[in-house]
Parts: sequence; C-alpha cells; structure tokens
Amino acid sequence: MVWANSVFEKDIPGTIGCAVCFGLQFLLIVCWRVVLTLRNKRRNKAAENDGLTEEERAKRAKEFGESDATDFENTYVSLVLLVLDNGGYRFANRCV
Repeated sequence: MVWANSVFEKDIPGTIGCAVCFGLQFLLIVCWRVVLTLRNKRRNKAAENDGLTEEERAKRAKEFGESDATDFENTYVSLVLLVLDNGGYRFANRCV
C-alpha cells in the first residue's frame, strides 16, 4: 500500500468533487443524446416530406460530404447513435 488509510479518510472534499464531476458528466451525455435524437427525428421527417428516393438522398449526402460539409450542415445524413441491444451495441440510425 502506498498511502496510509488516514489519507483517504481526510480526502472527503476530493471524493465529493469527483462524485459531482461524474454526475455532471452523466447529465451532459444524456442531454447530448436527447439533442442528437431530436435532430435525427427532425431530419427524418424532412426527408419523408422531401419526395426524394433513397438513392437520390444517398447521392446528395455523398455530394455534401465531398464538399466538406459537416454532419450538422448535411441534412441528408442521420447522426449515428448506438443502442444497447442484447448485451452488445448496434447502430440505431443508418448513416446514408
């Protein structure tokens, strides 16, 4: 053992600080997941109303990607989200 037990007993503020940081990190991840899910739903609705076929959407998504458009600027691509499925992860949205 490197430190004596008395060192850990006195580090209550450090433990509280770590717990608060882990909690904030969890909340941030949940909020980011909600934002990405809502953006995907909005994009999927717009894609349904667009009247383009799947091949045309894939072609436009590729054109936007080749022109260095970000995922937020490229409305023809869905943001990829991972979902826990039977002990493993799978893609929730297909990236066109």
